[in-house]
Amino acid sequence: MKQTILALMACMTLVANAASVDFKTVPEWPKLPEGRPALGNQHGDVAVSASGEVYVSVQDPQAGLQVYAPDGKFLRNVPDAPGDFHGFVIRKQPDGEFIFGSRLREPLHSLQLTLTLATPLPAANLAPTGTLRAAFLATNPVQGRIDPRTGEVTGPIADLVHELARRLGVPAVILPEPNPAAVIERVKSHQADIGFLAYEAARAAQVEFSDPYALVASAYLVRSDSPIRATADIDRAGVTIGAAKAQSQEIYVSEHIKLAHVAILAETPGHDALVAMLTSGKIDAFAANRQRMEEAAKTSAAVRVLPDNFLMIGQAIVVEKGQASSLDEINRFVADVRASGFVKSSLDRARLAGVEVAPAAKR
Repeated sequence: MKQTILALMACMTLVANAASVDFKTVPEWPKLPEGRPALGNQHGDVAVSASGEVYVSVQDPQAGLQVYAPDGKFLRNVPDAPGDFHGFVIRKQPDGEFIFGSRLREPLHSLQLTLTLATPLPAANLAPTGTLRAAFLATNPVQGRIDPRTGEVTGPIADLVHELARRLGVPAVILPEPNPAAVIERVKSHQADIGFLAYEAARAAQVEFSDPYALVASAYLVRSDSPIRATADIDRAGVTIGAAKAQSQEIYVSEHIKLAHVAILAETPGHDALVAMLTSGKIDAFAANRQRMEEAAKTSAAVRVLPDNFLMIGQAIVVEKGQASSLDEINRFVADVRASGFVKSSLDRARLAGVEVAPAAKR
């Protein structure tokens, strides 16, 4: 052990003599995770990924491999990473970035090394092609909007996708889809790495849902002269409620409405067509997210939105079924952007009606 240390010191002396090296101390770096008074026994190593995240190995079963942002903010621990890394490097491979490190055998002070261990970094899990591909509902303004001239996607999902891609150190592409089934199919067929959907039990049987990043209100649109004044007036004999097939609101009203009739439409009508359906008496109310209904009401004085909501739905990120490690990474990302104010800022910029930041998930 003493010979090894002397050899390392000799190498350092040679390097120091060969070139001038400047060192800079950054005060209060890193910002340690809550409940941890010190970084720990930093006898392992430090390496930086392509995205700029700093990986630090600490010989502590409770700490293991820690990940910090460039500004020193604690981000996460690498799942299932060993707590006895003696050193490691990060190397880019054809299928993503990987951590290669050596582990100490028991007892730890013996300094005997095991075989090299390779652990994929998040980008290898979440963006295996080297590009983060994200599918969303093109017709849902709560998720995003598409500029008809440029095709650019803006809104909450665009902000989240680009932020996640930035952290992974990869480019991103956003894929507009016409309905939830198409988003799910993209993810299941590996044409998209992640998707954006409102949680539904039937959908959760096909893909994995993250914790919600936002809650979205749903409300009814009715004629301005309708006797229906609140949600409590809806479920009555003789009332016809329109809803788009397989949308969260259609699933909800189909399961919960007992006396009124639910007319299931192939898709959500445009504003003019929706106003025409209501004023002609074809339907008495239409169920959708509040943002869509408020937008429709602004186009015609002949319709109005009920003041109360009949449903609050969590908007989430989905990944392929059974991909536990990818889901863990997404949940850590969602928790961070919720807590940091990133989601709130995105929602504020989008000026969405009836959309709020989801509360922290209970574990």
